[in-house]
Amino acid sequence: MRASAKKPAKKLSPRLSARYVNNRAFWRLKPYIDKTYPPGQYIGLVDGKIVADAADFDTLHEKLKLIEKRRDHSMVMQAGVNYLRKAIDLLG
Repeated sequence: MRASAKKPAKKLSPRLSARYVNNRAFWRLKPYIDKTYPPGQYIGLVDGKIVADAADFDTLHEKLKLIEKRRDHSMVMQAGVNYLRKAIDLLG
């Protein structure tokens, strides 16, 4: 093998790749979500796209169950919540 040849990319399991896609989408969409939705609104992501929103978690959860049967392929976030700050607070 030549020194410049690239190694094949490591294939992620479907669950891990779904989490990766949604996590990347979360950070990419966060500014848009915070401007568009009222603070505290729950937002559901599937396959890196906003698919549902609701004022409370339980309602959003019911909507997501109809859209995506595999719970680990979806992600829920809240508009206006600074998740990075919350993580720092938990560590500090």
